[in-house]
Amino acid sequence: MKIIDRYIGTQFAGPFLVGVAAFVAILLGVGPVFDAARLVVRDGFPLTLVLQVFLLQIPSVIALTLPMGTVFAALMGSGELSSHGEIVAMRAGGVSIWRLATPVVLAGMCITILAFLFNEAIGPVSSAKASAMLREYVLTTRDINEPMVLRVPDRGEAKLLVYADRLSVREGRMSNVTIIEFKGKRAPDLYFAESAHWDGRQWVMRNAQHRWMTEKGYAEVVSETARAPIGKGPEEIRAGGKRKPEEYTLHQLQAEIKRLADPENAPADNRNLRLTFIQHLHLRFAVPWAAICFAILGFPLGMRPQRTSTGVGFGISLAIVFVYYIVFNVLRAFGEQGAISPLVAAWLPNAVVLSVGLGLMYDASR
Repeated sequence: MKIIDRYIGTQFAGPFLVGVAAFVAILLGVGPVFDAARLVVRDGFPLTLVLQVFLLQIPSVIALTLPMGTVFAALMGSGELSSHGEIVAMRAGGVSIWRLATPVVLAGMCITILAFLFNEAIGPVSSAKASAMLREYVLTTRDINEPMVLRVPDRGEAKLLVYADRLSVREGRMSNVTIIEFKGKRAPDLYFAESAHWDGRQWVMRNAQHRWMTEKGYAEVVSETARAPIGKGPEEIRAGGKRKPEEYTLHQLQAEIKRLADPENAPADNRNLRLTFIQHLHLRFAVPWAAICFAILGFPLGMRPQRTSTGVGFGISLAIVFVYYIVFNVLRAFGEQGAISPLVAAWLPNAVVLSVGLGLMYDASR
């Protein structure tokens, strides 16, 4: 490594650590801290459990902030060099802007690899463990002893309404169950059962009555057992959620995408679930690569003396990150709904940042 590379690298390293720490604090404050307070105050979860869950969420936040810290470091590093006239001196000595940016871009590549490792090896594992701890607490300590009403799906057009006098998560049992299954313009089907038990895959009703409308009135079938098409297990009903895509590794995402491609496995409550997993598969690669794009953007952007103060540099970085992630989340929503290709939705923000950065580099090199 040449002296010039080491020197520029030292100008990059300090601001990078400061930027990552600042962005981590911001994201933790607006997300996990609020969620932790809600679990303790509203839902009555133990403080020690919530603190463990909070700490397990930090790796995923760090993975997201590594590209953010990159743009701040690139902007502040080049700004510091420019404010002391060092970039002018280096260019006068025959060193091009592209050569000066090389160590910053290489640092961005290293950060991309680090972010990918966080996204793949650490983030999903810690997020899954955090969710498992919450589910385990719900499973072992909490039952719904009051009447329960469940809507399936949670959003969109309702297909089922489920009523039960009581839900026991530990026993996997609902008592005095009534299910209304909507049939479009037809009258809904009705199910009544003394109880329903979760067999690990589906709810099975005991002493069940199934009524439906015919031309001559309601018909009825009574059976000892009948399947209840609820689609959610006791833990999901009580905890209110399934395993999130963020908790899957790349291999697990690919396996889930393949499984959902089978029409028999397509969930009735979310026809776009497979697109959501495809979108997250592309994001696992696109989000870390943002570090390289931000490095190329930040280096020429900081090459003005008036942009060297920490406050101004952080403000510019925050504005860039804010705009980037607004566009990022909007496109992700489109990708998950199939309005645009998930591949395009994941990579278009990086392509825009990279194009602007290369344009600024070209302009600075003239």
